[in-house]
Parts: sequence; structure tokens; C-alpha cells
Amino acid sequence: MKRWKDPTDVRLWKKVKLGSRYRLGADGQISNIMIELSGSADGYIVRKAYVGTDVEYDAFLTDLNKWKQALKDYYDFYEE
Repeated sequence: MKRWKDPTDVRLWKKVKLGSRYRLGADGQISNIMIELSGSADGYIVRKAYVGTDVEYDAFLTDLNKWKQALKDYYDFYEE
């Protein structure tokens, strides 16, 4: 997270994690779907796709919110 000060640093984009909640199965049970990607010269490769626990998904959302804040901080051109 310390390196997040410059989101244009290409090293930050070598590994990406996606996540969301989806209704799966005949009963429509909500599942936390997590996908881990690894960057290459041609694009991204799926390294792992799995159903995550609620704890894993909550940690993902916490990190995502921190990343969003880092982007807001970086791209904020106005000072108060």
C-alpha cells in the first residue's frame, strides 16, 4: 500500500484481484466470487478463480476502498 502513492507505476498492475457477489446454483445462494489475475505482455492471465469466504470478501472490499482513496488522493489537483 505504500507504493500506491503513484498508481501509474506499472509494477502495481502485475497482480490484480477482482471480486463480487453473485447468485449461484438452483437455490440462488449468494456467493463471493474472487478472481486473481497476473499481468503479462499480452494482457492478464487468470491465476485463480474461487468462491471466497465472507472474511476474504470483506478484506477485499476494505482493500478496494483503500485503493479508491489512493486514486482520489493522487488525482486530486485542488488544494483546500
